[in-house]
Amino acid sequence: MQSAASGRPATAGGEDVLQRAAERSSFPPDHALCVFDGPGPRRQHISVASRWFIPISLLGFLIIVGGLWMYLSATEEQTPRAWIRVAPDLLAEAAAAKSEVPRVDAVGQNVAKQSGARYARRAPSSGYGEIADRMDDLAVRIRNDAASNGMIKVTAARLDLAADCPQAALHKFESVLGSSPANSAALVGKADALVELGQFERAADAYRRALENSLRPTDVLYNYGVVLCRLSRFGDAAEQFREVVAMDPRNVRGWYNLAALAQRGGRLAEARDAWDKFTAIDPEAPNGWYQLGVVLMDYEEPLEAARCFAIFSALAPGDPDGHFNLAMALSESETYGYALSEIEAADAINPCNAAIMRGRAELHQLIAKEDLGRAEFHNNAAVCIYAQLGAE
Repeated sequence: MQSAASGRPATAGGEDVLQRAAERSSFPPDHALCVFDGPGPRRQHISVASRWFIPISLLGFLIIVGGLWMYLSATEEQTPRAWIRVAPDLLAEAAAAKSEVPRVDAVGQNVAKQSGARYARRAPSSGYGEIADRMDDLAVRIRNDAASNGMIKVTAARLDLAADCPQAALHKFESVLGSSPANSAALVGKADALVELGQFERAADAYRRALENSLRPTDVLYNYGVVLCRLSRFGDAAEQFREVVAMDPRNVRGWYNLAALAQRGGRLAEARDAWDKFTAIDPEAPNGWYQLGVVLMDYEEPLEAARCFAIFSALAPGDPDGHFNLAMALSESETYGYALSEIEAADAINPCNAAIMRGRAELHQLIAKEDLGRAEFHNNAAVCIYAQLGAE
């Protein structure tokens, strides 16, 4: 029976054309589609199974890879990871090496405790080593994929650094750089490993090359500056720290080391500004107030210096130098009575110190000139202190 309107076979008993076409096809009804491509009875059968073969295969591959990753994650030791390690702040060591620098003018002291510029070293961890071994195995399996292999080697080398194995890490970083000399991540990692090994000239070169590749994060700039400090290239180091604080105005380590280098180089204006910035960002760090007080004494502003030394002494009450310098600043302000009480506090913490004892004697003499009613007492005290110094 023909349909008068279309010339196509009519549907018998309300049977659908698509269903009939599916029944005539070699595929089951739920796996075939009929596509009508114009007038007439022509039909084109398309297999759903063939159309979805590639997506389903990819989905299966992702499930397998995800299962492997979940297995490795479940079996590895749950240890905190430190992918980025900051090189140690070396200004304290550089200052300590200069024995002619007195304590009151020394730079870079106590920064590790107060501003966190030095990272805490980890004890060797077996978990890191096991993960690094697995990463090595995975790198071997995908050896033909250079980009992925390099990324995995860099990650494995970082794990070696976290496990305190810098020599093994250095070998992996250099392996990556052998095939990809401009790999910035490998260059930074190599520099970090060389810092751990004490090879500062090579570390500085690796940091420089990494920065030339347009990778200029603040931690790399900061580490480069620290290494330059160790090499006594203080001017170049200061340039790195200036760039660090320009990029990150709240970078407390950058301000600390820039201030310390400016103070060391006699650039008092820059030092004062940098110490002001440091103490504003980290007001709980005692040494920032101490060094700002020293700079203000150089500026002949003893009252402002006394304020800084008073804050330092409140934050670090057991440090005799804070009390001693506060006494000297108060003495410059001609407030001898308060100065004497502070220097006596310093003497109680560090008895028999020649500088403190001499300062006490001088303050007794100054008070004797003003307090005539007790002049004899203060003069006798000064004589006794000088006698002790002479006996020693």
